[in-house]
Amino acid sequence: MSVTTPPIPTLQPSLSTSAAPTTPTNLSAPTTPVSNNFPHSYRSANIRTASYSGVRVYEIQCRGVPVMRRVADAYINATQILRAAGLPKPQRTKILERDVTGGVHEKVQGGYAGFQGTWIPLDSARMLARAHGVERDMDDLLSY
Repeated sequence: MSVTTPPIPTLQPSLSTSAAPTTPTNLSAPTTPVSNNFPHSYRSANIRTASYSGVRVYEIQCRGVPVMRRVADAYINATQILRAAGLPKPQRTKILERDVTGGVHEKVQGGYAGFQGTWIPLDSARMLARAHGVERDMDDLLSY
């Protein structure tokens, strides 16, 4: 018995240098295979794929805040983790300066506002999420 699957939505790379997001048109099917541009063959119902200025990401909503994980290196936006934890900007800045930027990290400034922030490796992101009470809410993204 053969099973026919629906067409796979694909991401079109951003051709401009602006940082406007480029996303697929069909994001609702939780078991639809992700295009061959993304390494995982099936996505979670909570994870969507997107491309911001040519950078491919997996993205979830965590407590109403979008949190991104880069496909290429699995770095996660630490600023978004702290926003999802409900921390005010002064407290986020203090934590990022004191705890995060002492380790491996990358600061992204300019371009699409939703993509800006301090990006950290997956293991560091998991520890940060655990320390601020959002690890369970982010489990799909952290385990994907």
